[in-house]
Amino acid sequence: DEHELSDMMHAALCFVSATAVLDAEGDVERARHFLALARRHGVQAIVVLTMCDVVDDECGRTPRAVHTSEAVSTARRTLASLLHVPLNTVVPVKTYCSEFTRSAQVDALSLAVLKAALNNAADLLRRRYNQRYERFSARQQRRQLRRQKQQQQQQQQQQQQ
Repeated sequence: DEHELSDMMHAALCFVSATAVLDAEGDVERARHFLALARRHGVQAIVVLTMCDVVDDECGRTPRAVHTSEAVSTARRTLASLLHVPLNTVVPVKTYCSEFTRSAQVDALSLAVLKAALNNAADLLRRRYNQRYERFSARQQRRQLRRQKQQQQQQQQQQQQ
C-alpha cells in the first residue's frame, strides 16, 4: 500500500567500528541485519567506519589521513565485502570523542558523512517521485482515453438520431 512520503525512511546511517571489522559475529553481523532492513525499504544506507584513528595512528594526528591510510583502506574494502555494499558507501571518520578542541578537519569528515546520507536520500526521493509521477501519468492517459471514447460514442449516438 501507498504510504505518505513523510512516513517513509529516506536515509540510513550504520556505524561500524574499524576495530570490529574482522568481528563477523558482533558489529558486522548487526550491521548486516540493519542494512537488509534498509534495503527492504529501498534505502541504500551509508556505512560509517568509525575509530579509524585507532587502526592507524597517523589518522589520529592528521584526520584527513583516513583517505590515504592503507590500514583504513583495507578496513573499508573488507567491510564493504563483508556487508555486500559498494565501497563508496563506506565512509571513514576519526573518533570525535578523542578530540579536546574542535577541528575543522574532523568536522569536514563528519560533514562528508552527512552529505553522503543526504545525497542517498535525494536519489531515493527522485526515484520514488518518478515512480509516482509515472503511475499518475498512466492514470491520466487512461482517463483521457475513456473520455475520448465516451465523446465518440456520444457523437455517434447524436449522428444516429
